[in-house]
Amino acid sequence: MTKISVSIPKETLLFADEAGHNRRKVCCFTGTRADYGLLKPLLLELKEASEICLQILASGSHLSGDHGYTVREIEKDGFLVDEKVEIDLQDNSPVGVSNSAGKAVGLYAEALKRLHPELVVVLGDRYEALSMAFASLLMSVPVAHISGGELTQGAIDDSIRHAITKLSHIHFTATEQYQKRVIQLGEDPAKVFNIGEIGLDGIRELPFLSRVELEEKYKFCFKEKNYLVTFHPVTHEADSQEKQILEISKVIESLAVANSMLVITKANADAGGDKINEAFAKLKLNYPQNVVLLDSMGRLGYLSMMKASTAVLGNSSSGIVEAPSLQVPSINIGTRQQGRIFAPSVLQAEAEYGAIMDALKLSQSEEYLEALKNVANPYYQNGTASKQAMQIITKVDLKGITKKLFYDLE
Repeated sequence: MTKISVSIPKETLLFADEAGHNRRKVCCFTGTRADYGLLKPLLLELKEASEICLQILASGSHLSGDHGYTVREIEKDGFLVDEKVEIDLQDNSPVGVSNSAGKAVGLYAEALKRLHPELVVVLGDRYEALSMAFASLLMSVPVAHISGGELTQGAIDDSIRHAITKLSHIHFTATEQYQKRVIQLGEDPAKVFNIGEIGLDGIRELPFLSRVELEEKYKFCFKEKNYLVTFHPVTHEADSQEKQILEISKVIESLAVANSMLVITKANADAGGDKINEAFAKLKLNYPQNVVLLDSMGRLGYLSMMKASTAVLGNSSSGIVEAPSLQVPSINIGTRQQGRIFAPSVLQAEAEYGAIMDALKLSQSEEYLEALKNVANPYYQNGTASKQAMQIITKVDLKGITKKLFYDLE
């Protein structure tokens, strides 16, 4: 809908490098392994852009030992992390998460004061990203938001995402429907760019780890059937959380008994994530030859395991966004992702043992596997999303952009 036509105003180019060239200071925020994986193609583009001085602020589970201290993956990829802002993730009760989110606003504001960026980039729908967007608002720093307009009606992330949209000034959406929804929220159409999913750029050309490399790195042995499992809390359904954990645990146990291999990545830091991880830890203890539980695999390891899997199982967005591009069967469990656009290859199952097992059986049918070969991913456009976003971030006029007007639909 929106054509890219922007200019570079001299007033916004305030940072000069050692050679005297003006560069725009852009601070990219990342709070989890998931958003970093999706941001990485854009970070690479911004790092190489001569007009940009890239800053990275890492926080959240990146700095948590319980979640794999994944900030090391960012640094291993060759990025300088300018600010590491630690927040308390030990108490993931609703009150604990609220306290962390509130304190994070102040900590992020202090970091912004030190970094003095001209633009902040946030992705998705995490409460840490909301805190960053709010801190940016209070510090009068414009925000570019990636992946707005989407729906995940089973989680509080849905409300958080739309709140970030209203705190942001530039928007990058993955589909035309999501672009329209952001505009419907009152955002200026000239600032809403439908570019596709950034995290899918170059996904099929990644240097995937081989099965042998995966086995050596993560200490397991592939079986005839292998499943990648990620299950996060369904924060709008806390009252049924215990039952959902029980149901998916029964599925994992059945697959383990059938001598399948299950590679499980731990739940995120949302309220209830510790209960999920405790249940998975018991399964690992009971079936040490068939269940592996990992803090984090890194994006390359995770996607390599996805590509090598019989199916992806759980309620992570990766089963909806990335799995179709790798032509891997995906079973989405429960309502956490309800409202998202699904590729035809994504099978929906209630968070109930029988429904999940039926979906797994369907995912191995000859008809389904044949159709999977030609599945179209609705989140993929032309593989240039990160380059388009970089060009817009580089050239968009930031003068007066924080003084937003509500755009009314005719």
